[in-house]
Amino acid sequence: FGISPFGIWKNGVPQGIIGMDAYNVIYADPVNWLENKYVDYLTPQLYWKIGGSQDFRKLINWWSDQVYAHDRHLYTGHILSKTGYTADEVPNQIAMTREPQYRVKNSLGSVHFRSALINNNTNGIRSRMRDIIYKYPSIPPLMEWKQGEAPATPTNVTTTKNEQTGVYEISWTRNPANTHEFKRYVVYALGNQTPANSSEIADGSVRALTADESTSISSFDLPMGASKFVITELSPANRESALSQVVTILKTEAGPSTPLIVMPTDINSGSTNNLARFQWTGTSDVQGFHYQWATNPSFDNPIEDNNSVASATTSKIFQNLQSGVKYYFRLRARNGYSWSDWTTTYSYELWPSSIANVLAENKVSVYPNPTTGPILVDFTLPKGGTVRADLFSPEGQRKVKGVTKKYYAGDHTLKVFHGKLVPGIYVLRLQINGLTSTHRVVIL
Repeated sequence: FGISPFGIWKNGVPQGIIGMDAYNVIYADPVNWLENKYVDYLTPQLYWKIGGSQDFRKLINWWSDQVYAHDRHLYTGHILSKTGYTADEVPNQIAMTREPQYRVKNSLGSVHFRSALINNNTNGIRSRMRDIIYKYPSIPPLMEWKQGEAPATPTNVTTTKNEQTGVYEISWTRNPANTHEFKRYVVYALGNQTPANSSEIADGSVRALTADESTSISSFDLPMGASKFVITELSPANRESALSQVVTILKTEAGPSTPLIVMPTDINSGSTNNLARFQWTGTSDVQGFHYQWATNPSFDNPIEDNNSVASATTSKIFQNLQSGVKYYFRLRARNGYSWSDWTTTYSYELWPSSIANVLAENKVSVYPNPTTGPILVDFTLPKGGTVRADLFSPEGQRKVKGVTKKYYAGDHTLKVFHGKLVPGIYVLRLQINGLTSTHRVVIL
């Protein structure tokens, strides 16, 4: 039994926290509830950002002190979206609740307000929860003050494989000493661990919580080679049995080859067009693709994350790009058993169409245009800087790789030789002091 009180107990508690005084205004005294053991846990509504006037860190520090002093649990309450919240605010808050200095003071979980914001994927929170924050299940925290004994250990753990689907099944028998109606089992993936008991198993190792005496694990969720698993049973109060015998699954089926991205040809490209097109090829055994499109190379919070692309689809166009933002793309393929490795990460940038957008203080002239010879670039630098010129096709493929050169302040002329390029329309990209401009040029 728990209650979710307002996040501030009294004004000035902890020091520097000012807000609605729950104790004197709505007559709520959660400290009293803890002192009298009325609750098993508290979920204070800490609906403020880290470092704000009602600092999330100060509040979680104070609340964890209170629950720990009275041997109860803290499951922090988070609001999933609020004015001023970035996409990283709530993930950072959840990570904070898991920091060792709070975990040892019984900070053991989170509660989220509200479900509609998860369903709407506000600030990408559903994707972050599914793929990172809550990627694997977790055992509910043990409340030591609850009655009951630990169950006896599951027995007869075995594995079988469905050759048609590539799915492995782990099964076991409930220990006959466990006769209570409630039952729930934990399936752990051990990796390289050799634990003596469940307390030594690393966080993130739970693969299933189930009331059945079996669980299925897809080949996609297993690395190549041997994977070891153990089973425990939980009591109604979440006391855990000893570990079962270890069972091993040997995966020998490899995934497909990594797809080959054929467009653009450069891993770092861009254009003045407000769209980016990627095209790829895969081997004959590919049954589908998975792409990610993001504004950071770690793909922590992708704009698009699609793992169910049909095998017949070999291209993707992204539209409505923002000028000055660097985008990142990667791709992998799957067969009936596993995913391939990710491709190299490609970046793409929408270039400004006018130098006035980024270099208003400089004067630039590109001539002759059209031209049969070198492209000449006149420019004036009010102060010394670095200049680079590259020639691209309209699709963003680099045709002539420029040379970076430092110039003093003043007037300069830069020659861009285009070699044996076929006649047509090209894009000259200038980078001056880290800022970019593009110019349409015609080669005759």
